[in-house]
Amino acid sequence: MPKNSIFRNKRFVLVILSAATGLIYQLSYLRYSYYDSMLNTFGYTNAQLGNLMGAYGIGSLICYVPAHAD
Repeated sequence: MPKNSIFRNKRFVLVILSAATGLIYQLSYLRYSYYDSMLNTFGYTNAQLGNLMGAYGIGSLICYVPAHAD
């Protein structure tokens, strides 16, 4: 296997990880841009979407706290 292909694979993995990281952090803010569209498409009420976002926030908190604990 040529040495260049190893560097290409590492660069590819770096690009994929960078894109995934950006998507994860933007995911929670997409609701501000698409709030009305999500309500119409999924047939949710304001209360239901609020509960869903609250559950997302609690789930994020549960996942983030152990990841940053020393």
